[in-house]
Amino acid sequence: MTDSNRFQWIFVGTYGPESTEAIEVLLFDASEGTLTRQSGISGIANPSFLAVASLGHLLYAVSETEQGAVAAYRIDATTGSLTVCDRQMTAGGSPCYVSLDPHRSYLSVTNYTGANITWLALSSDGKFARPGQITTHTGHSVHPRQASPHPHSVVPDPYSNFRLVCDLGLDKVIVYRFDDTAKEWVWHHEVETNAGSGPRHLAFHPHLAIVYVAQELDSTVAVYHFDRLEGRLQWVQTVSTLPQTYTGESTAADLHVSSDGRYLYASNRGHDSLVTFGIDDTGGLVVLAHTNAGGRTPRNFLLTPDGRHILVANQDSDSIVVMCLDHTGIPSPTGYTYTVAQPVCLQALPTERQ
Repeated sequence: MTDSNRFQWIFVGTYGPESTEAIEVLLFDASEGTLTRQSGISGIANPSFLAVASLGHLLYAVSETEQGAVAAYRIDATTGSLTVCDRQMTAGGSPCYVSLDPHRSYLSVTNYTGANITWLALSSDGKFARPGQITTHTGHSVHPRQASPHPHSVVPDPYSNFRLVCDLGLDKVIVYRFDDTAKEWVWHHEVETNAGSGPRHLAFHPHLAIVYVAQELDSTVAVYHFDRLEGRLQWVQTVSTLPQTYTGESTAADLHVSSDGRYLYASNRGHDSLVTFGIDDTGGLVVLAHTNAGGRTPRNFLLTPDGRHILVANQDSDSIVVMCLDHTGIPSPTGYTYTVAQPVCLQALPTERQ
């Protein structure tokens, strides 16, 4: 294992006040399976979701507050430490997700209680080019938590100019495209998910034209075929993230696909587990196992760049649990746990260490 594969900077977004170092920088040693704190940065409240641009060494963090803001940071390539370089209000409350497009020219932020999406053009140095575009959703669905729209994530298709938005409050996945004439993001297509399902996060298969959607409220993953030329979704399958015998309360949170496209993982808050799905040749899912998350309320989790570990952020037990992956694709705890207050989001950036 080369040093670039062995060591990664891990950036941890948390729910913490502005006065604390609510973003922590850790060093993950893949050979030892350990996390070591390197630094942290204060000055931002509730940096609950992060996005990393490896080109340019930039990190973006939302401030999930009533006013709503997003900040940009320079990452020191040697130490991983952060220096703030820009900040922008998001024009919506409780921003909960931030993402970069593949060309690093746009940043997208979903404002959960603001019922809108902020699209921010970026300058060549990664700063915000003001003003941003605001897209507001309208409507509701059947669950008590769906009295209004709740955009929860924006994920770019890595192979086209489409952006897919999960709106938990509308039970919709909406496809946007960039209009070159108007120079703005416009509605292109949408699909309705099952009533009361609450689409939250999604992930693209690395090789197939398949999209997986984590549905928070009914604890399911929906599978869609995605036509990259037409920018249209077609439903294929819906599977539960919970064991058939489980009857307690639980909500789905995060999901990720392994880099080889053979496995999909999703987190359950309440059942407090990771579910492992096998992915067949068509992109369909079959449940392989449920693994205890090693803590309460597993929120975001990270498949490390070495492909051998999963780091699980357990929000309500203040812990990041390290799990290893073997040839079966099923995670197993290593016994190592790192303590951090209310971890919500984990992002990685490879680094070289001697």
